[in-house]
Amino acid sequence: MKIQQLNLGAEEFGVFHQVPEVLGLDRNSVPLDLERAQLSLGNPFFKHAEGYGFVCEKEGKLSGRVFASLDQNLHQHDGQLVGHVGYFTCAEDTASAQALLRAAEEWLKGKGVTHVHGPVNLNIFTGYRVQMSGFDTTPFPGEPRNPEYYGKLLEEAGYDVLTTWSSWDLPPDFVKSSAEYFKKSADQSPLPGLTIRKGDVSQLSTELQQLYQPAMEAFAQNYGFSQISQDEFLSAFIHLQPLMEAELFHILSDDNGKIGGFIFGYKDAPTDHIRIIFHTVGLLEKWRATPALYELAVPLWETAAATGLPVIGALAKEGKTTYDRLGLPSRTYSVFTRAL
Repeated sequence: MKIQQLNLGAEEFGVFHQVPEVLGLDRNSVPLDLERAQLSLGNPFFKHAEGYGFVCEKEGKLSGRVFASLDQNLHQHDGQLVGHVGYFTCAEDTASAQALLRAAEEWLKGKGVTHVHGPVNLNIFTGYRVQMSGFDTTPFPGEPRNPEYYGKLLEEAGYDVLTTWSSWDLPPDFVKSSAEYFKKSADQSPLPGLTIRKGDVSQLSTELQQLYQPAMEAFAQNYGFSQISQDEFLSAFIHLQPLMEAELFHILSDDNGKIGGFIFGYKDAPTDHIRIIFHTVGLLEKWRATPALYELAVPLWETAAATGLPVIGALAKEGKTTYDRLGLPSRTYSVFTRAL
């Protein structure tokens, strides 16, 4: 068993990108060109963070990889210093997985890290979570996908589930009835002064610049939040532009024109519209206990209902959601943790 530590920007780092193909595994929803951009010194993430790649060879063959990172902008809690392991790709081999994770943990521990969370690819805006169920379902863009044995490898390496997210496959009749419910709720308690407008997908970069600060405020209490730059925020979402449509992207503003929230979904593919993905909603705290969420949700749900397409209610954190009325989720995902 051989573990190699790889420096970002060094020529030998190229082997890190080769591991998925060598093992015949996919890239967990991260295409190679996007992965290369994320794991480069040109990524503004590395202005406030550092990290190393690790690859494992067993019997002369690549058997896995992981990237360890420590982000100075990560919101820390409870006196812990949390570091991340991400881009985890491994053969179904306990020894390889444990050797990789121990090497990553050793580097993180040397930086003072007390707890490791993962899989987290740098931060939550870049990609995180490991799929735990729903392996017989059809993947959707932006979904964490991985071999079924990954959860077991992490557990055998001493990791415990920290928190869980779920996705639901929503049939058209559920989408239609939910749209009607949101519309009725919004009409019963209208909020004067609020406006909802369609986002301009053709000018997505400009829209994202306007949404940057509201998003940072809306997401500040989310798991794993890190204060990222506007450039990082743009790069986290701009790649979705080919899938987005104005009818599935809405922005809420108050009577002073201040953005108070946003919601968006997207199609499975630019031309092959099989499903609609309900992906992200952000609402400033002052509006969360008000009917503003109904106001914001109505146009998205009504648009989806009008298409007659099934919908994915994607990546909802554990807790009460509107999807619960349908029953158990069709897919689940987790982030694991280990104390050092």
